[in-house]
Amino acid sequence: MGVGDGTFGPDQSVPAGAGLRGLAGDDLDSDGDTDLVGAKGQNQVAVLLNSDDGAFPAAALYPVGAKPVGLALADIDEDGTVDLVAVNQGSNDVSVLRGAGDGTFGAQFLARVGRTPTALAVADLNDDAMNDVVVSNRRSKSVTVLLNGADAPQPVVCLVPRVARRTLRVARGLIVRAHCALAPIRRHYSKRVKRGRVIAQSPPPGARLPEDSSVALVLSRGPKR
Repeated sequence: MGVGDGTFGPDQSVPAGAGLRGLAGDDLDSDGDTDLVGAKGQNQVAVLLNSDDGAFPAAALYPVGAKPVGLALADIDEDGTVDLVAVNQGSNDVSVLRGAGDGTFGAQFLARVGRTPTALAVADLNDDAMNDVVVSNRRSKSVTVLLNGADAPQPVVCLVPRVARRTLRVARGLIVRAHCALAPIRRHYSKRVKRGRVIAQSPPPGARLPEDSSVALVLSRGPKR
């Protein structure tokens, strides 16, 4: 830890586990101290809150896309709190986790980028006072620019459709088009719903989830004989 004269004190290990990379720092819980975030493992980011003395006693883990390689901290949604942006090399996308201002973050939203992204930066690119995101993509030899705002491309999410009483074929099509995935099917007897049609679903219609989240269906076997 720095002592203010260009020298540093003894090492202080941070209990975040192995493989922490892509560190970024900012005040995440509005207490005036700099906190840290780092990419961890295959699909997580670790949030380490400063305990006011330069120590980080614990890490909270949040799921992101596959193989996060770079992080940025900035106010993306213009609510005055710091949000977290991760670029995911394994899934070719960017995760945006909205900060609550108390050191915690909400569920991720995903936006597609080019193939094999390697780094990202956040800045106001079009002079509208909102932060935009730029990603460099190694394999596609391109740069993805994600402009913030109502007219900008929106993050890809699984918006769960209403499939009750639909046939399995129709329900599957609606689920795939909504950027969701179909979980293994369960079947129950029903006197009210025709054989082969959806009795129930989970999560409920209208739920916004990360892209490719699973939707579980219960299909009717028809009345029990």
